[in-house]
Amino acid sequence: EANLRSDTRHIYKKRKFWIEPDAWLVVNTSQYDGRGELWRLQEAFPQTFYEVPVCLRVGAISYDLNAGRYLANAFINHETQINFFADELNEERYTPDSIRRLGVR
Repeated sequence: EANLRSDTRHIYKKRKFWIEPDAWLVVNTSQYDGRGELWRLQEAFPQTFYEVPVCLRVGAISYDLNAGRYLANAFINHETQINFFADELNEERYTPDSIRRLGVR
């Protein structure tokens, strides 16, 4: 739990974090407004990739209770396999010309 100090300003007065104990990932948060009312929630979805081995967040949902909106992002779907070892990366990949070629117009 984190509370705003009296000598500071922030959009949230209080935040609560729930940490998944095996992976040490924050899987849920609650954010409270200046009145101390629950304003926003976030939840994350961890997945263990045993072949690496690593536990990563594979999706998250953020809820704005006052606005009645939510955002779901970073979900892994039927995608190509992630290369966690990054062995195909090299310096030429990050030149301005190379990055320009990756862009979509």
